[in-house]
Amino acid sequence: MPGGGFREHPENINRKGRPKRGETFTDIILTELSKENVTVKTETGVEMISARDAVARKLIALAVQEGNFHAIKYLMDRIDGSPRQMISLTSGDEEELTAKERDRLIEQYEKELAETETKNGET
Repeated sequence: MPGGGFREHPENINRKGRPKRGETFTDIILTELSKENVTVKTETGVEMISARDAVARKLIALAVQEGNFHAIKYLMDRIDGSPRQMISLTSGDEEELTAKERDRLIEQYEKELAETETKNGET
């Protein structure tokens, strides 16, 4: 196994296993968002809605009214799903890249993309 696996790196073993239902970060966030009620202004007046609905409305407003790229992308990924991408990486002499080389190239690409977005004001 490349990288040694758990035999060489036993510290990577999750000894407690997967968290029980209701203990994951997602479960806690969803529970809190469902419990909390907030007051929002609407075209027809004031309305009490769950925090979860308020977050959804704000996300939609960011995407639609403000044209926020990240909000638009997030909504499209949630609605249509993320597009599948097939990536085949090879080095200059057409040899297959190692996982380490591939990860380095991906990290470099993501860093360059983030810098470009920062320059363009798309933080």
